[in-house]
Amino acid sequence: MQRSILVVEDEPLIRMDIVSMLEDAGLLVVDFDNAEDALDFIQPNVGSVGGIFTDVNVRGVMTGIELASHIMRIAPRITILVTSGGYIARPDNLPITAGFVVKPWLPLDVIAAMRIAANAPDAAAAALDLITLKSL
Repeated sequence: MQRSILVVEDEPLIRMDIVSMLEDAGLLVVDFDNAEDALDFIQPNVGSVGGIFTDVNVRGVMTGIELASHIMRIAPRITILVTSGGYIARPDNLPITAGFVVKPWLPLDVIAAMRIAANAPDAAAAALDLITLKSL
C-alpha cells in the first residue's frame, strides 16, 4: 500500500509546483501551508503517511524544524526532508534523522526520496541516505 506524502510550504505557487511534481511521479500528496495543520493531520493518520517535505519557514507558530522534531517523537519511521533557501548547511537544531536539502534542490532527488518513503514501511533511513549521497 502506498502511503501519502505531506508537503508543507507557505508559498502557494511553490507548493503547487511541488505537489504537481510529486503527483506526476505517481505519489499521493496532501499539502498544507503551515506546520500546525500538518501535525494535526499526521497524529490520527500516522500509519498512512510515508514522508514529509517541508520548508523551514512556514506560516504559523511552528517552523518546519519544529515540525520535524514533533514528528520524530510521535512517528520516527516517517521520512522527513526539510528544505530552505536561507541556510547553506544543515541547521544545528534539525533532528539527526531528518534530511536537509538546500534550495534550489533537484526535483529527481526529492521525487526519489519521497517514492522510497511512500512505498517502503521502514524507508526513512534509505530515503535520507539517498539525499545525503547526492549532496556529497
